[in-house]
This record gives sequence, C-alpha cells and structure tokens, in this order.
Amino acid sequence: LRLATAIYYFCLARTELLCFLFMLLNHAINASVISAFYPLIAFLWGMIAFPRPSGIFWYIVIIYCKTSIVVKYIFQFSSIKWNEATGEAQKADPMWLPNLMGLTKTDQLFLDTVWDLLVLMSVFIHKSCLETAGIWSLWYDNFDDLEDEEIERIVTLPNTTNAAKVVEQGDTKETSLVDTADEVNEDCESAESDPALLLDTVDFTMLAKLNFVMFWTLLIDKTKKDMPKDLYLPMLLSSLLALLVTVLGWSAFGKVEQQNKLDVSELLSTNYIPSVFLIILLAQFMMMIVDRVIYLKKSMIAKYIYQVFIVLVVHAYLFIFQPWFTRESFRSMAAWIAWYIFFCCYFTLSAFQIQSGYPRLSTDSIILRTYGWVTYIVYLGYLAVPFLWELEVLLNWVCTETTLTLDYWVKLSDIKAYLFKLKCWQVTYESAYYLGEKQPAYMKYGIGGLLVLLLILIIWFPLLFMSVVTTNSIANPPTGFSCSLSVGGFEPMVSLKFTQVPSLSEEQYTSLKNEIETTNTTNMKLNNYTEFVNRFKATDITRLDVYSDSNTLWEISPAAVHYLTTVLEKNSGKQGFDVTMRFEWTVYREPESTTAQKLVSGVKEIEVVSKGDIGVNRTKPYVDREALLHLIKSCDTNKQLKVDGLIPTFIWAKETEVTSVDLFPKPDEHNRNVKNVELALQHFREPNKTATEKRCAIWDGYYWSINQISEFVPNGTFDNPVDMGSDPNKVQFYIFSDRIVSSQYQLIASYGIIGLYISVVLVIFKFVRLALADSHTRIIFQEMPCPDLIMSLVSSTEMVRAQGEFVLEQVLFRKILLLYRSPETLIVWTGRHRRLKEE
Repeated sequence: LRLATAIYYFCLARTELLCFLFMLLNHAINASVISAFYPLIAFLWGMIAFPRPSGIFWYIVIIYCKTSIVVKYIFQFSSIKWNEATGEAQKADPMWLPNLMGLTKTDQLFLDTVWDLLVLMSVFIHKSCLETAGIWSLWYDNFDDLEDEEIERIVTLPNTTNAAKVVEQGDTKETSLVDTADEVNEDCESAESDPALLLDTVDFTMLAKLNFVMFWTLLIDKTKKDMPKDLYLPMLLSSLLALLVTVLGWSAFGKVEQQNKLDVSELLSTNYIPSVFLIILLAQFMMMIVDRVIYLKKSMIAKYIYQVFIVLVVHAYLFIFQPWFTRESFRSMAAWIAWYIFFCCYFTLSAFQIQSGYPRLSTDSIILRTYGWVTYIVYLGYLAVPFLWELEVLLNWVCTETTLTLDYWVKLSDIKAYLFKLKCWQVTYESAYYLGEKQPAYMKYGIGGLLVLLLILIIWFPLLFMSVVTTNSIANPPTGFSCSLSVGGFEPMVSLKFTQVPSLSEEQYTSLKNEIETTNTTNMKLNNYTEFVNRFKATDITRLDVYSDSNTLWEISPAAVHYLTTVLEKNSGKQGFDVTMRFEWTVYREPESTTAQKLVSGVKEIEVVSKGDIGVNRTKPYVDREALLHLIKSCDTNKQLKVDGLIPTFIWAKETEVTSVDLFPKPDEHNRNVKNVELALQHFREPNKTATEKRCAIWDGYYWSINQISEFVPNGTFDNPVDMGSDPNKVQFYIFSDRIVSSQYQLIASYGIIGLYISVVLVIFKFVRLALADSHTRIIFQEMPCPDLIMSLVSSTEMVRAQGEFVLEQVLFRKILLLYRSPETLIVWTGRHRRLKEE
C-alpha cells in the first residue's frame, strides 16, 4: 500500500512524463509528418526547459493536437478523393503522400486519433495538477535571472497604456508585464489569474523575446542549476543497445528483401559487408565519440546543438529515408521500432542532462563509481575490449584542460586503474615541465587527434578493407564443366564434358532474378535465395542447356556386369549388398589468384533400394533396385529409370570448393533445386543386323542418357543453338562463380574478416596495451595492502584540475611520482597498520 501510494504521488509530481510518453507513442504508432511534431517539440523544448516547460509550451501542444484531430476528420469527407487509395499497393506504399502526412482515408479513424486524444487528455491533467500546486504560468513572468542591460536591450519602452512595471524588493528584481494604467487597475487581479485577459495589455513580440532569452539563459547558465546530474552512462548504454539492434537486424537497415535476410554469423562467414550497413555502424560509432567529447567539454551549447542535429537526422532517416529506400512502413519493421525505442531513451536522457546541467566536478571514470565484485568483473570485461580503454584515455586527454603530457596522463590513468584492482602500478617516467604551463593546442589536437583517428582506423580496418576488396574483386569464370553418373563404384554410366560455358546475358540474369523473386514472395524463411543471386553479376553466372546423351560408351566388362547384377538381386530371400548411385561434377577454371583452385569437384549420392524395403515415413530420395536391375539384364532401351533428388541444378563454385545451392524454397513442386531425371539405356544398331540377330550384351556398344523432367529455369525455357530433332535428351545446370580478389590484395584478404581481426587488430591491441597499460610490472612491490591514500591523492589531482588549479595539479602529480619512486614511503602510505589505525 505504501509503495502504491508512493507511485501515485510520484505520478502526480511528474505528470509531464506521462504527456511526453503519449507524445512518443503517438508518433511511433502513426509514423507520419503530422505526428512528428510531438517528439521534436518534446525532445527540443519540453524536456529541456528549466525548471519546467512554461504554459505556452503546453498551449502550443493543445492547439496543435486539436488542429491535427480536426484536419484528420476533415480529410475523411467523401468529397475529398485525394487521400483515397486506389489499390492495396498504393495503400501500403509508405511514400504515398497521404500515408506520409498521416491523412489516409480509413474506416478506423477513431483508432488513428485515439493517441491524439490521449495526448490532449494527459496535457489537461498535467495543467490541472500544476494549477492545483500553484505553479502554472503561461509565460515566464519572473525575469530575475536577466540583467537590466539585457532587458533594456530587448524590451521596447512601453507607452502610457501598456507600461512595464519594475518592482525591486530588496535584492530581488521582478518585471511584471501587466497594465498599470488607471483605467485597467480594477482588472489587474483578474488578468493575472486568467492569461486570456492579457491579450489587450501585453506586447507579445517583446514578451516572446524575453521568454526566448530566459529559456536560453536558463539552458546554458550552470549556476542556475542547483542539482546537476551525470547521465552519461545510461546515455552510452542506450547508444550501445541501439548499435546492438543495428548489428542483429542489419538487413532491416538496407535494401534487402524479407526472404533474403542472413543472420550475423552467415554474413561474417561470407566476408560480404553491405555498404549501407557499414555506414550506419560508423555513424552510430561516431555519435558515441562526439557525445563523449561534449561530455568531457561540458559545453551546454554544444550539447543542445548536437541534440537538435541528432533528433532531426534520426527522425528524417528513420521515417523518411528508410521507407523511401526500402518501401517498407515503419510499423512493419520490428528492428526499426526497437532502434527508435532505444534512441528515444537516449534523447530523453540527453534532454534531462541538458535540463539539469553537467556536474562541475566529475573525477571518476565511467565504470569506477563504486567498488565491489560486480564492478570489478565489469571493469575486467571493459579492459578486455580491444582499444576501448586506450580510446577513452586519449579522448579524455584531448578534451580536458591539463598540464600533463600524454605520457603522464596515461600513467595517471594506469595508476588509477591498477589501484582499483588492488595492485600496485608504478609510473617512473619523468621529464621537465614549467610549473603551471598548459599543453599547447597543437600538441593535444595534433598528436592526440591523430592517435584517436589511428585507433579508430585500426578498429574498423577489417570491415573497411573487406568492403573495398569485395567491391573491387575480379571475375573467376569457369572454362569447363564435366559430370558423371555411376552406380556401385563401377565405370560411369553417363559421362558429360563441356568446354564452352557461356555466361548469362543481362536479359537472362534479369529473368532468373524475377522468377526467384516471384517464387519467394510468400516465403519468410531466413535463406539466401535472391540475396545470393544479387551477390553475383551476370558474367559470374554460367548457364548450361545441354544434350545429355553420354559422351562415351559404358565401358564395363562382362565380369563386372555379372557382379553388379548379383549384388542387385535378392536370392533366397537374402538382402543384396548396399549399393549407391553417385553423381560427380567438376568445374575447371583459370584463376588469376593463387588462393583459388583451378579444379573444384563435388559429389552427391543416393541409395539403391527395393520398394519393399522402403518405410512409410521415408523422405530421402532413392533409386528403384528392381527397375535398375531390369534395365541392365534385359537391355531394354524403351524404358526409363526415374532418378529423383540426385542431380543439382544450381552449383556454387567457391575459391577452394564447389557445392550445390538451393534458390527456391522447399518444398518446390517443380523440383528446380535438385532436378528429376530419367535414366535410359541406348544402343546404336548396326544397319546389317536385324532385331532378331541382336543379342543382349550390355558391354557391347551400349551407352546411357539422362533426360530432365523437372521444369527448366527460367520459365521452362531450354536454349541451345544446335537442333537435335524432336524430344531429345537434355539437362540444365547453373554455375555461380565467386569473384576473387586481385593479386595485390589476396594475401591480406585470404585471412577474411575474422582472421584480420585476430591477426591484425588483436595483435596491435596487445602491443599497444603492453606499452601503455603494463608499466606496473616495473614496480618493485607488486601489492598494496591499503591504497586508499594514494587513490585519494589521485582524486585530488583530478579535482584541482577540474577547478582550473593547474599549478596544484602538477604539484600533486609530482608527489605521486615521488611516492612511486620511494619504496619506503610507499610502504608507509599503503601499510596495513594505517588501516588499523583508521579503524
């Protein structure tokens, strides 16, 4: 009960949060230009105004909310045809102007306007609470914080009717913009209570100027904010969560079809980084860098300008550019909604940070707030992230006014980090400096800025490098293709080899993509499909529409035929030996890269079983044992053996291997991924022999052929310039050849993204960390029983630096150096007897 009561009073005290929440929900659900007014005015005015938004802010929200509701109802009239969709495609188009504006004609108007009504109701509740508390004011009616010169510079001298009365009471100056003429004295009291009666007595132009100056003065003046807060850590956490959403839902932030999405692991394994995804990641990373710089500078003007810029850019990108680029609505993309939620949290915290102001003294690091096992483990994880600690130290040095050089700054940070872990870190490097002399700007922004850029470049080097390499790769087309079909490990029954392997034309490439996209429109599985085809150009895809009679006779001995027929038979009720039918294919190339193989091969097998041995639930493809045995024994050239699920249509030739790939969702009623064929025995009869003279000698002049009965791609077309008469045996293959990097990049690119991170980024990180953070290994005494006094000295150094006492900062830092150079003094300062004495 007490908790519920406390929550109730908290809600009454912060009813403006309820108003802001409904404003954000309104825009998140409607996602239109009309609703965009609410988050913009909330993030850029309402949440920032100190100590609270004036009444004019809420009146603007009320007027706009009422106007938007009326406008939405007006555009529902049947006489207005402009916003009436002519089809489902136009109605679903996010860039259709009525959809973009939020004025689409609908049968559920109440559901579209209910959020406007909730905003209006919450604002009236908030206004009622403020009036009850006696703190409701339409304008800033108290200008104590403005100097007389500012007021005189802005305010035009009033006339005798509308005079400005300046009342000085002790040390307090109040300017009340009310009429003091004799004829309106009797209405003064009512005018102050009802702002509507001031319409004839107030110069609104002058009043607007005063209120703007008052808003800006309270915004940037740190002395007026009595309770500054440090909200950088939750702001950073919100940015990191938004970055995590970008990584996990990367395909939602680019032009990728719904059915073609890959997860992050598959994306990294392919070494393919979309440029749009990379740009978004870099933009969010630089946002965190800029926010950190502003936090260190504690500039309220820069923070507000940055807030305005980021709010406008994020809303323009997410609600205008992304729908235009992907043709998807905001409400249909879960990744966009999650991304916007975290950014709303960031904007809210950032606005409250501007409202409360930065704390003047902030000596602790982001993580070194409290001491315990939880923070210790978190800090170890923080140090394990490559270059994160180094980047923070560099930014702190670049953006902080100090007399310390970069070497000394790193040593002080290293001492503080090591003291946090209860170990003794020593910094011995010392050089001569002038007392109280600040480091010049060219040293800070020159050396420090270049090092920051260098670290950023190293961190993003693998992604940038692989992105450049993939865009500048060269083709690796096949020069030949061969395949064979065999059974039981004997000589191939069908052997095909082709040296002319033409690439697709642009028309054929477009037809292939259109058929795949048309087939996959309803498939929601996260397979590669169209995304896989889009990775290749037309010159990288080879189409083979070939006649499939074997190039060679079936060269098999009578003894081998007898052995094969024996193992295929079932004699005396005994099961024959296990036999498989095997299809092998080989792709020949002449690569310009040493990492790519000239010859890559693949194989696929299926079982040869009897129909009587097949279970009811069997789903694996097989070959009928009795039918195959009949063809071999009887030499029947009029029957065909159906072979399903063995011969692939689409072959993916990588640098070092070749595999089959599916481009159509399963199950495919046309069997286009793995074709169905008919295996038939052929024989060329000599002209001087009759049918009665012909003997069944399977090894004497017989050959095999396969004929594809599955649908050809695309649209059932077979394209071969040679005419072989009516109904010939034919088959189709597609070969997708991966592009290879040029010779100057192949050595580095062969490592891949993960390999570059391990071999380049982590190696450099280890060297940098060893040079910067491992100086404590040179300290004689490895442990400090009680480092509290040294930590207090470090905190005092940071405190005097924040107060601008640079001479004292250098003196205290030299004392720290002297302490580390004197083991006897260090033992006295960190001994256990001191802790016992304090206890």
